[in-house]
Amino acid sequence: MSLTQTLSSTTPVQERISEIARAITSRKLGSPALLLLEMHKPLLGLAYNLAIFMEPLVFPLFGFERVQAYREVLQSPENLELLIAEIETLQMENS
Repeated sequence: MSLTQTLSSTTPVQERISEIARAITSRKLGSPALLLLEMHKPLLGLAYNLAIFMEPLVFPLFGFERVQAYREVLQSPENLELLIAEIETLQMENS
């Protein structure tokens, strides 16, 4: 699935990605977030597995649906690329 195909249909994961990107850019943390995301791309698998491991501890604090949604964002490298692209787009619109 290409990036344009993914962007053309809206899914709950894409909505969560947009929500995260808006939160980051509204706090003026776009550049540091992009740097951090780009640096940690190779560790995405580890972050996903850590999210699965920590779910029982985090569910009471944040709720089941919210934790599941963020875990789904970490599930694939394509989602990380979409998050990076969304942050870049929002930064260009705001500047």
